[in-house]
Amino acid sequence: MAIKEYKRGARVSANFMADEFICKCSVCQARGVAYLEDKFIERLQAFREKLGKPITLTTNGGNRCPAWNKQRGGATNSRHLSPKHSAGAAIRVAGIAPDDLAVMAEAFGFTGVGVYAAGNDYIHVDLRPGARTCWWLKTSGSNTPGFGDVPAVFKLNHRSPAVKKIQAVLGVQVTGTMNATTVAALKAYQAKNGLVADGAFGPATNRVMKLFDWA
Repeated sequence: MAIKEYKRGARVSANFMADEFICKCSVCQARGVAYLEDKFIERLQAFREKLGKPITLTTNGGNRCPAWNKQRGGATNSRHLSPKHSAGAAIRVAGIAPDDLAVMAEAFGFTGVGVYAAGNDYIHVDLRPGARTCWWLKTSGSNTPGFGDVPAVFKLNHRSPAVKKIQAVLGVQVTGTMNATTVAALKAYQAKNGLVADGAFGPATNRVMKLFDWA
């Protein structure tokens, strides 16, 4: 994957301009250059086309130089870091709740998806190497299986926006965490529907519940 430079005013894809991604610090604004990993902007553009709605970056949702990233409290190896990574963005989509947008982003193959505290209308998406990671309400590091090309299996203590959808169908308290109550309710659901009652939500249970568009 290559990181490319785009000057202010340049179009980086069909629906995104370089200006949206330029780091917001005064030095970078004066320089007027955005850095973007080619595969990331391709994925973000394809996601926009899939949604059929504009994707808006938050004020600091694009590039961050090391100094600005530190000032904003970003992770030391943030995918926002430019020009080192340049493969992350904080995005919002009008009419789509953050929890739902996060589920869609996981399903579309973003390898990092972050959902923040209640009241925020945006999520974080990135392309990172290694296992897919979802963090929930700023509990950074709470690894959860993603969707993408490999269906998830949600077990006890997994956290994800997707779990809220499972809980809603089961009629238990919607928390986003596969707690003991959710597992017990899922076992009952599985038994009732002729499934292996193991309390783990995977492809077999999804085929009956029909919640996610897994292959």
